[in-house]
Amino acid sequence: MVPMSDPDVRWMNGVFGQANGGLRGATDKVSGTFLDANRLSAGHDPCNLIAPWYESALSNLIAYPYHLNQAGSISMADIVNRAIRR
Repeated sequence: MVPMSDPDVRWMNGVFGQANGGLRGATDKVSGTFLDANRLSAGHDPCNLIAPWYESALSNLIAYPYHLNQAGSISMADIVNRAIRR
């Protein structure tokens, strides 16, 4: 697997932006709480060598590239649990 090119990253960010817009709109319609994983995980991207929440394309760990690793899964679960308890 090769790292993503800059144009691919821009395209993927656009796709996720559109998807999040749809999810936010659907959440608003039912008076729910939308948790923006992109915003909440800022600074924990695959390039962060100290505290990444996502695996990089070059990772040789078990986690699938560009998906949450163990730290990310635990952190996202904490974020969801806090939102539920509000």
